[in-house]
Amino acid sequence: MYCPATTCLFLRADGSVACWDDAGCATSLQAADQGGDLSAVYTHEGGCGRIFEALSHGRMPFPEICPRCLCLSFTAKPAFDCELLDLLQIEPSNDCSLACPCCEVTGRRLAGTLRPALLDHDLLRRFLSDFMHRGVTIRRIDFQGHGEPLTHPGLWKLVRLAKDFFPEACTSICTNAQGDVPPEAFDSGIDQIDCAIDGVDQESLSRYRIGGDFARAFGFMKRMAGGPFPGTRPRVVWRYLLFEHNDGQEQLRKAWDIASGAGVGELRFIFTDTGPFSRRIGSPGDLARALDSAGLPGGRIRLGTRRSRECREDLRQMLYRSRLLTRLAGRCWRARPERMAASRSGSLPAVTCDFHASEAGNLRKALVLGADLVRSGRKGDAALILSHVDFMLARPVIQGGARRRRSAAEAFGRLHDDLAKSVRSRT
Repeated sequence: MYCPATTCLFLRADGSVACWDDAGCATSLQAADQGGDLSAVYTHEGGCGRIFEALSHGRMPFPEICPRCLCLSFTAKPAFDCELLDLLQIEPSNDCSLACPCCEVTGRRLAGTLRPALLDHDLLRRFLSDFMHRGVTIRRIDFQGHGEPLTHPGLWKLVRLAKDFFPEACTSICTNAQGDVPPEAFDSGIDQIDCAIDGVDQESLSRYRIGGDFARAFGFMKRMAGGPFPGTRPRVVWRYLLFEHNDGQEQLRKAWDIASGAGVGELRFIFTDTGPFSRRIGSPGDLARALDSAGLPGGRIRLGTRRSRECREDLRQMLYRSRLLTRLAGRCWRARPERMAASRSGSLPAVTCDFHASEAGNLRKALVLGADLVRSGRKGDAALILSHVDFMLARPVIQGGARRRRSAAEAFGRLHDDLAKSVRSRT
């Protein structure tokens, strides 16, 4: 089993380190008031090391939480290198300026359980300093979480701080773009800015992004794409969640025209199965046909396939496990600054999409592992794996313009039923 909690860290706005950004977000690996070395969480004796130890032996580290986590992978081996951190995700704020219906922050605010927090600048400095002095390499630093980063008044100073400590790391922000662009943003060292704008006008944006202002979001995105950065300007990515109210042919074409005019580097369409999800476009194939009908230039459409996505994930895992390959890949990337600059400005945006890779292979591997555990007498561990598979199968999928749930029989035939019977019958 593989879990990103062994290669990535999630620093919450209150200063605690959580077990990644999914079901384990409320499970703390390191308390906010932790004294001593803050990098200790990413050691063999710390929380990440203990997770790796459990996964290496086919155990779920948190039995009450792991079965409900979308991040578990059974096709990759567990990986942990206490001197190499693939991703540090930093949550500047746990509050948001919008009220999106399916957002956890909205739900907590309505329930009265939201306790707003802003990440302390000095705490982040201490956190980064401890990792730097221990010799840990951090590849990527991403500023996002459950809240909106722009609600932190010192956001760009946090980005500059991270870049000062780890200048080789790729820094990014994911934002709803409902904010101003202060002068310090241009000197922050940010490498990529993802703008979540789900519409092409006020009407289509505000249907889901309740409280959002399209003119303000577009202004933010355009300013960041063409701002007076002292070096190479950051790559700006427009993240466009596909809903039933923004997936029309004219809207897709308008999104392309807006992105081209604003200097956006990438227009990324995101599939979702929550909220008013698109019933017309439910797969990369559907999107390709819709974009072709909208008249977008085929040379800029790079949607990929589920197989290509799985291959990229395999490559990422291989790079993490090999320092030599990582150095070679880094040299190849840095050796082409002209190409990087050209890809970030002055050219038409690439059109991509983001979707979950096929779960069938991953869950089939999980069932096979569960059967092996039953034969080894580890009925409890097998039952947890079976619970995870059932949880994943209960997630809705889009088929024929409707939401439905998959049955174990149609997904895996007898493999699922045999494991279920074994778990119930073995003592």
